[in-house]
Amino acid sequence: MLGRYLAALAGRVGGGPAAGTAGPVRRRCAALALAAATAVGAHTSPAVPLGAPPAQHHDQRPARVVVLVDASDGVPPAVLARERGAARLISRLGRATGTAPDVLAYGRSAGTRADGLLRATGVLDRHDGPRVIFLFAGVRTRPGTADLSRALARARAAGVAVWPVGFGDVDRDELARYAEKGHQGRCRAAPSASVVADARDATVVDVFAQAGCLGHARAPVDGGRAWIRVPPGAEVVVVAIPGRAGVELHREHRPPPGYRAVHLGPSADPDRSEMTVLWTFPG
Repeated sequence: MLGRYLAALAGRVGGGPAAGTAGPVRRRCAALALAAATAVGAHTSPAVPLGAPPAQHHDQRPARVVVLVDASDGVPPAVLARERGAARLISRLGRATGTAPDVLAYGRSAGTRADGLLRATGVLDRHDGPRVIFLFAGVRTRPGTADLSRALARARAAGVAVWPVGFGDVDRDELARYAEKGHQGRCRAAPSASVVADARDATVVDVFAQAGCLGHARAPVDGGRAWIRVPPGAEVVVVAIPGRAGVELHREHRPPPGYRAVHLGPSADPDRSEMTVLWTFPG
């Protein structure tokens, strides 16, 4: 159904006849027109790199993911809200790309950061593909504690990569040590720490793509549209567009390769000058 809708949009954008569209898809995709260029040679060449296909990843199976939200007493409500927004975004990205992340919390009655890591590792222990914990941190904690070291060693032994994501007042060096002590993953990118100021930040999408062995690229927006390049053989392409009410995701299954024009709609955030494109290959 989505493919037919995109084909109709391609007809309108390219000047050809428009086909009919389906109501539910039309409402869901109102902010996006993802259209294949009818003839690449008829358009001006894009001025920026547009996500050339990556080298073969070490493991292309969908990652099994757990998001650990920091609900400690010291986390301000605004920071906790950003964490929850980012957790929802990762969950949506996971469903769009073939996995179903679990979201757990630590802090208060849910135990310490080390307890959360141990629970998350237990959830992932029986999965035989890439295994990832997104460890959210909303406050600083004492680095190098014995409990944390043991929990990270357990994750490493179980083949679980730890990708720390900081919100609020955090120590980036401390988070980087968490990444180094977990498993180093099965993708080209080794785990690393990130700090996010906004749940709509494209950094959340980038971290998800790197941790899950996905291809991804940023596409600058110019004149209300961006050009993206769909790699040959891509199984799924997802476009993430920061909107006023959150990140909008638009998915296409087995799209034809080549350049595509992505047109922004009224719900897109005009202050965001780029979108992110993710793609998967058959496992």
